[in-house]
Amino acid sequence: MRSAAKLALTLLSCASIAACSSLTLQSTGTMNAMDTTMGTYEEAVEERYIVVTMTNAVHEQLVQGERVDREAALPPLYARFVGNLARTYGMKRVADWPLGSLDIRCLVFEVADPARRDTIIAALAREQFVESAQRLSGFTTSGEAARGGYNDPYRNLQPALDTMQVVESHRWATGKGVRVAVIDTGLDTEHPDLRERVVGIRNFVDRDGGTFNADVHGTAVAGVIAAASNNGVGLVGVAPEADVLGLKACWQRERGGRCSTFTLAKALNFAIEQQVDVINLSLGGPPDELLSRLIAKALESNILVVGAVNPDSPGGFPSGVEGVIAVANATAPRSADAADVLSAPGNQVLSARPNADYDFYTGSSFSAAHVAGLAALIRQRKPHLSGPIVKQLIATTAQAGESHVANACRALARVVADGSCAEAPAAAGAQ
Repeated sequence: MRSAAKLALTLLSCASIAACSSLTLQSTGTMNAMDTTMGTYEEAVEERYIVVTMTNAVHEQLVQGERVDREAALPPLYARFVGNLARTYGMKRVADWPLGSLDIRCLVFEVADPARRDTIIAALAREQFVESAQRLSGFTTSGEAARGGYNDPYRNLQPALDTMQVVESHRWATGKGVRVAVIDTGLDTEHPDLRERVVGIRNFVDRDGGTFNADVHGTAVAGVIAAASNNGVGLVGVAPEADVLGLKACWQRERGGRCSTFTLAKALNFAIEQQVDVINLSLGGPPDELLSRLIAKALESNILVVGAVNPDSPGGFPSGVEGVIAVANATAPRSADAADVLSAPGNQVLSARPNADYDFYTGSSFSAAHVAGLAALIRQRKPHLSGPIVKQLIATTAQAGESHVANACRALARVVADGSCAEAPAAAGAQ
């Protein structure tokens, strides 16, 4: 493991958005969904972009069955529609993507004058073929890496598992057969603690497989959730037999990364269509109408959605969306209006790092990952429990006290109505 240095990870928003026709999920190997109608992603300038949706019926009427991409001329009716919007509002189309779970088409436009964006959005909402129009938002993770019964050698460096009584809960569930979508940066699919757990990946950001596997934040989040147990290396995940679907909607820079309304919408739509069991969103940002609609669709599809509480926007996306299991760092100060927020360890959490490495991480990103793992344990035993019931179950079985830390053993004991759990150790300051 590396020692001492710190690497801050913030997932913000993209500057250039790209789009392509949807690609089919492959059963094995790397899945790629990089957009093809644009160039590469650059610095974050989300204030230049507007997200527009139209119904699939309207879109099909405009394209008349033809493909929409940059390699060929746009279908005539569609080109006329896009051209009229561009001329009228001083903007250009830069992306186009289907969101099948909502039966809509999502387009991104770049405005020439960002100062007019809100005025343009209000006008676009009144256009005949436009279903909705909104800002393209930016999102950040709250995660920081500080370098520095199971045969996994680092198990004794995971006090979070003791605080949450995770190992005791494994007598009843390990997440076997449960699919967890980690919507994040990429992750190291060859990491010894993840390679047997990652069942599929999809990249909504670029075509760089090397970068995908080198991304730190998604690797760490996936490790907390589902690092394999009893493999003689590394550590133990909260749900060590859960299957992970790594969906890259955020891309990493040297000291951070970015994701946006558009990339997150594509990843959420994909997760919904894949009928995953749990979605983990270790990121945060402002409220977002389109993403909230997709969360509502996920909940309607009986998908458990876990989101990190961003200290800088506690009521934003995803933690502020109704039905999301919102999770804060157990040691973070709790506001008076945080009664509906769960907590879990989030300080100096050991997890996976690319290239068969390990590291310690801090932030609510990893608190959310702990609860996403717990949600996978519950889902294994009770597949039909809804999000609100699961959230209530975790809340009512959490430790007493100010931090109210989630307790996996108590939650599972209630689910299976079989046995009891000893008193868990108090949440330590280092956790």
